[in-house]
Amino acid sequence: MSAGALLTIAWATAQAAPVTYNFVGTGAAFDGHPNEPVAFHLTVPDFVDPTGGEFVFFSCAQVDSSTNCDFSLSAAIGFSDFPSGGFSALLEFNAVNGVAYFFIFPTGAFGSPGFYTTPGVIVNQGGIGELAIAAVPEPTTLLLVLGAVCLGGLQQIRRARRTGSLGHSPASWLGVRDR
Repeated sequence: MSAGALLTIAWATAQAAPVTYNFVGTGAAFDGHPNEPVAFHLTVPDFVDPTGGEFVFFSCAQVDSSTNCDFSLSAAIGFSDFPSGGFSALLEFNAVNGVAYFFIFPTGAFGSPGFYTTPGVIVNQGGIGELAIAAVPEPTTLLLVLGAVCLGGLQQIRRARRTGSLGHSPASWLGVRDR
């Protein structure tokens, strides 16, 4: 198999890399409840795509880890993106204290890798938080890319040796003469 074919396979595999969402925030004091620290780590096969203002929900059991997530709800963490204004990506976090906190991020934030912060407390039940989104390639993908690079390098060496542009042996590349 040629190095180009291996690189193409590796690139296609990397495009399907899992996506991680790491969120840490503080829900604002509301209705007699104090500030509430909330957090989660979620790994999904592709970017969360809440289109048309609809929410995409996950239960606490579906996330890798969480802090103060209400396990009694099947829809505890929600993503939505209302296409209006600069900050329209809405994250809903239902906490164990019975309050649903809302965190607002830049429009389209859920669909691309990056580090995002809320502009601060905007509405009742709002909060401040940070969201890191990353597409993480599988370890086998990295090995496949490394193998393709090595194979491509070996092919270049073979080609150069056939044309005589590298000398007679690998030792000649380092200035050592053949005997």
